[in-house]
Amino acid sequence: MIDSDYWFSRIVTLCRGVPQFVSSTPQIDRDRTCREIAEELNAIFDSVDVETGISDGLERRLEEFLNLPMWKQRHEIYSVWVGCQLADVLGESRIVLHPVSGELSFSFKGVHLGTWRRDPIPLYLWCEVRSPLDKPRGVGRKKAIQPDYRAIPAPMSSPELCELVVECKQYWVGDAQGFADAVSDYARGCPQAQVILVNYGTIPATAVDLIDDDVVDRVALIAHFRPDREEGKRDFAEFVGKAIIAPEAAFPFPVAASTYMKEVVTVTLRWGSTPRDLDLHIVAFLPSAQDVDVSFPLKGKMTPIGAGSAIYHQDVTSGGGPERIDLIDADRGLYVFYVHRYSSDGMLSGCRAEVTLNIGGQDRGRWVCPNGQTGRSWYVFALLVEQSGTRLLELHRITDAIHGDMVKEIN
Repeated sequence: MIDSDYWFSRIVTLCRGVPQFVSSTPQIDRDRTCREIAEELNAIFDSVDVETGISDGLERRLEEFLNLPMWKQRHEIYSVWVGCQLADVLGESRIVLHPVSGELSFSFKGVHLGTWRRDPIPLYLWCEVRSPLDKPRGVGRKKAIQPDYRAIPAPMSSPELCELVVECKQYWVGDAQGFADAVSDYARGCPQAQVILVNYGTIPATAVDLIDDDVVDRVALIAHFRPDREEGKRDFAEFVGKAIIAPEAAFPFPVAASTYMKEVVTVTLRWGSTPRDLDLHIVAFLPSAQDVDVSFPLKGKMTPIGAGSAIYHQDVTSGGGPERIDLIDADRGLYVFYVHRYSSDGMLSGCRAEVTLNIGGQDRGRWVCPNGQTGRSWYVFALLVEQSGTRLLELHRITDAIHGDMVKEIN
């Protein structure tokens, strides 16, 4: 099989060889030889299935075009294709593009490409945004970074709020040091963001070891990210999905005819090495029963909560996690999910703890512990289960407030 990255040069070489082959045959046989070659080519062309269509046909043509040889300036086309993959993962129906005079620009000076309609906080998709960074690692960077794509909530002037960075590289063989320098700089310049570097070709295994230790957990290096490699595209979609899952996707939930949810609610907490001991809690405030706080003292037990129940699976006291709570057949009421810092080492703010929400086997939300706040408890979200349906209420704050005060704010 001809390597798709070199097929054009191979075809040219073979085509150039046809006249030489024909001219080397005896004069009397040349007409017959040309007819045989033409018949074989026609048979090949006739065997190709032809499909009509507009959107799909254009997409296939673009993918075929992107399989051409790696021209010196082809990286610009490649970057546009990567942007299309990002839009596809986020969902085309939820993205509003912002063309100017009918043209969608990918200018090097920084362009607002589109807006991802994520409630309550939309994300703004930018390309080539430049922001300051003190003492970057990368050769050629002096006082700033300028990745290919960023997903930024308001205010867009604050790079520390950036949630996702995507950098495009188009090398047949990746540069381990250069790639590690790039993602380390981008992760430091965007301290809340997940950073993805995609490369058309290979990425040396040593690249991961060269990334700064304090940011490597927020970085993904994806090799062979190209139209003809499904594995790379799957890895990209999975990492983007984990980085910026839309919180509003968690509601409304389908609710059974009875007064409680039938779907199992799974909430999982993960974090780094410090603080050593974080505890996941669910506090249930029910109109028909006493308030219940489910956490580590009840680990491994099925705890009744009204007509439903919850189980706390594991108490981790040495960092990392995971800790998990399953809420089963949730009765009507308010369920507040929060994380408490039990140990005295480290702070909650900026610790990169992560809470994920899964409803009935589907990922519904992901939250990373915020920066710049003080307190021992991070109130993440609440579920309000009513007979008419279930709503997700974002809290996402660190505080020393007690549960009752938080309920007053929610109400």
